[in-house]
Amino acid sequence: MNEHSSAVANLTGNIEALAHLPAPPPSQAPISRKSTYHHAQIPGDNTFMSGPKVIVIVSPEQLKQMQLAERGKLVAELSTAISLWKRSLEQSGKLKSEDELVVLKRRAALEAGFEENHDLAAKSIVREIEFLNHQASQAREEYAHRIADKNKRKRSLQQIALTLLGSSTCSDQQKTALKRAMKQLEHANNDILDAVSIELNQLSSSLSKIGIKEPPSGENAKFIAQLKDGALTVGEPTSGPEQDEAAVIRDKIELLIARTEVIDASIAERYTLRLTQLLEDASDIHQRRMKVDSLIVDISRELRELKIAQQTRSTLESLLRQLEGHEESGELRGKVQAALLKSCGADEVIKLQHDVEEWMSRRGAVIAEQSKREAVLSALQSLGYDVKEGMCAAWSESGSIVVRKPDSKQYGLQVAAPSSSERMQMRVVSFATPSDSKTSARDTKAEEQWCTEFQQLTEDLRTRGFSLTLEAASAPGATPVKRIAPLFADDHEEDEEVEHDSSRRNRREITR
Repeated sequence: MNEHSSAVANLTGNIEALAHLPAPPPSQAPISRKSTYHHAQIPGDNTFMSGPKVIVIVSPEQLKQMQLAERGKLVAELSTAISLWKRSLEQSGKLKSEDELVVLKRRAALEAGFEENHDLAAKSIVREIEFLNHQASQAREEYAHRIADKNKRKRSLQQIALTLLGSSTCSDQQKTALKRAMKQLEHANNDILDAVSIELNQLSSSLSKIGIKEPPSGENAKFIAQLKDGALTVGEPTSGPEQDEAAVIRDKIELLIARTEVIDASIAERYTLRLTQLLEDASDIHQRRMKVDSLIVDISRELRELKIAQQTRSTLESLLRQLEGHEESGELRGKVQAALLKSCGADEVIKLQHDVEEWMSRRGAVIAEQSKREAVLSALQSLGYDVKEGMCAAWSESGSIVVRKPDSKQYGLQVAAPSSSERMQMRVVSFATPSDSKTSARDTKAEEQWCTEFQQLTEDLRTRGFSLTLEAASAPGATPVKRIAPLFADDHEEDEEVEHDSSRRNRREITR
């Protein structure tokens, strides 16, 4: 026996080895079915793997499940984007019912688009999400600027009221009016600010000796003076580069606090209190500047953490929407819900994203594998093989199945495909015990018949939308037919009868 024959004799058709072979590259062309011999080598092994046929079958259901998973993810993210967009515009007072109706109609059209062109619909949804997020961000920023302007105006009016209260010419009646105005300013909206501003201007006009007017657009000399060097007093001019710099710093702090208030008003209140305390601080200029820097750093860090938390919540909401309708995802859905109720870090969110993606992928793979097994068994049944109920489940559980034709009790067909592999091995198996050269001849004939049936089976699967690539094939008789135990008791009896008939024929030939 030469080296090549020895290698062929050692071929075993190891089913488990199929799961460890790498998937073929997409550019690899299918091997021609006209070729008579081909070997596929297992990586890291010196032997060749060859059953009569090793093929890669890609189910159309596999692509469908991948697309459904992507569709579910994008639709969930779109729903979350719409929810955030609506909250942002409601908060800023800019939400119009007609705008909301347009967005919902666009969403319905985008979802329907998946039925016509999946890739185009996916790209359109990504663009819609970006558009909605931009509008939501713009609405929040505009709202923050309005809050900052309101707070600056409020602070300015409070300073004017305090100055008027300290006037020696202020009557008791005027003091009562000023205290009432200051009370109104504690939780004032723009309408109240307008009313208080008019009242303070009237009071300041009556106190002609002080003659204080409301500073334009929130300019406040006392704030600037206290923030920078404490040298100025209320009513003094605020011109000069130092005061301009202080106004820029004040505006920055006010805007940072306003952005924080858009996300969490309770946190913004803490920083407003710190700012008020800073204005009343009588320490030297260097200490105040250090406190100003510290306040800006703290607000900026808090704002960044709030934005991350907001994005985390949006991500978790999208994950929950992805799992909606999948009852079997109860445990994973519970983990996502628990993460929503607590402050979870970025690492935990990333892990949950990976877990959801993996769960959806496994679910799609199970459905695709089931589709592939059902299609192969159906194709075999159309070729005359006896396919019984429950075989699909048995194949899924054991990784392989053996079928036979009702009129052929000596030979069957073993189909092996581990659930983790796209590869499928198909080979003729014998229920008979090898006895003589005629057994080998029958084996070869059975394999020749299978080669013909294999062409019919592949055509059948292709018409069902399956993609097939022949990776390994051996010529009939090149590899010994695998012997297995009979499927049924009468198979063995028939085998014995065949062997007895063969023995009797042999004896008659010898006698002659």
